[in-house]
Amino acid sequence: MHRQKSFSMVRFGVRSAAIILMLCLACFITPLSAAEPIEVVELDPVTVSNVDIQQQSISFEADQVGVPVLVRVSYFPTWKVDGADGPYRVAPNFMVVIPTENQVTLSYSKTPLDWFFYSLKLVGIALCFYWRRKGDVVYPGDRPDWRAGSTPEPEPESEPEPELGPAATPASDELVEVAPGGAPPAAVDDGR
Repeated sequence: MHRQKSFSMVRFGVRSAAIILMLCLACFITPLSAAEPIEVVELDPVTVSNVDIQQQSISFEADQVGVPVLVRVSYFPTWKVDGADGPYRVAPNFMVVIPTENQVTLSYSKTPLDWFFYSLKLVGIALCFYWRRKGDVVYPGDRPDWRAGSTPEPEPESEPEPELGPAATPASDELVEVAPGGAPPAAVDDGR
């Protein structure tokens, strides 16, 4: 019985939340009939000629001044224009300029922030070459100790291994027993 009651409470909670959400949205959304109509202004058609599209610039001639021209290039805030007002974004892939002269030139320029990040990229590449040339960091233990410096402690010099004389060097078909601890092998007499 308790389980059914809690289920109906959850259903009621979801229903009431949906109703409250719809009421809140209805308060903030204005109906289309209440919006003011947009006044349409008829403009003379403009003829665009001598269009020159380069990697980072666009130039053209407009026969009329003051009539907007739709440029079918993606808008970005770093586009600068000479001979016109704008550029203004009208869609994700279009922009509009309003010519103030017959010759209009749009140019894409880099901001100081672009140059800062280009230099930061070059510093990162240079650091990669420097660290690779410097070599790997060697730590004195198996695990790195971040509190210690990155310079490794010198390893203790080991004693040179004693050279084996001709009597102690086994022939290729002889078996040699090695004493525990890695002591040099003793001569083995096999009774021959």
